[in-house]
Amino acid sequence: MPICSICGSENEDAHHSMVRCTLARALRDGVRSVWRLPAEEAFRYTGRNWFLLLLDGATTTMRVKLLFLLWRTWHHRNNAVHGDGKASIAASVSFLQSYVDSLQPGTPESDPKGKSAIAANRPAPVMGTEAPSNWLAPGPGRIKVNVDAGWNSPNAPGGAGLVARNDTGRVLYSAWKTLSLCASAEEAEILALLEGIRYFAANPQYSGILETDCARIVDVLSSPDRDRSSNWSLFVEARAMLDLLPEVQVCKVSRVSNIVAHDLAQLGKSECSVLHENVLSCLMGSLMRDCKTLVA
Repeated sequence: MPICSICGSENEDAHHSMVRCTLARALRDGVRSVWRLPAEEAFRYTGRNWFLLLLDGATTTMRVKLLFLLWRTWHHRNNAVHGDGKASIAASVSFLQSYVDSLQPGTPESDPKGKSAIAANRPAPVMGTEAPSNWLAPGPGRIKVNVDAGWNSPNAPGGAGLVARNDTGRVLYSAWKTLSLCASAEEAEILALLEGIRYFAANPQYSGILETDCARIVDVLSSPDRDRSSNWSLFVEARAMLDLLPEVQVCKVSRVSNIVAHDLAQLGKSECSVLHENVLSCLMGSLMRDCKTLVA
């Protein structure tokens, strides 16, 4: 096993990379300024199941934060080893705090980060197809999260859209966000998929299906071979997070079964927002066509 290329002090196993490395410790110390993490003793290596034991001793809310902490630690490590090494600890602390807060249900009294629901009196997004949708409900007690990306060119922002529904078709969460300049449509699609994975990570009480209409992503994630495209680090990140979410299944879906997520992604090209237990009124038509498949 190679020596850690960042701190050079120990073998580069999973626990070292995520906990003991100086980079991981720096991020954890920074996060402690905004979250009350477990004591350092709780992060010690206790065997192959050290992380499961750490989660087992945490509250539901803390489990969400721990999952995001390790995900961001992996991001910093990738940036240091394979990127430009300029990822900021302070920026990651701010990102983790605001991102996790945005996933919590409730109605905030103020909106300093612009994440509250925006007005819905807008024209409906242009639909790519008028074909009837075939959205299928997940099994009883499970949820389904549909994601999609909007991308026009490497010189313009892309968009990501997400909608989560339960087994009766009721909307649990919808979101749309702007993606910084993406080199390709595939990069935008994998970034959108990561948004869906993060939703499951932030809501561990749910199990279910994560659907995308990008066949390439599903093929790469289901293959044991290492992807060698320019987006390989994003696929590694997705696989690492999915390894922690064994109850989540990633599936390919047809575009006509992904209309709501598609329309949200188009909105995401120009703005970001989230809605809990609702979608924009201009998307109710798409949503109702989806739910027709639930009527016996």
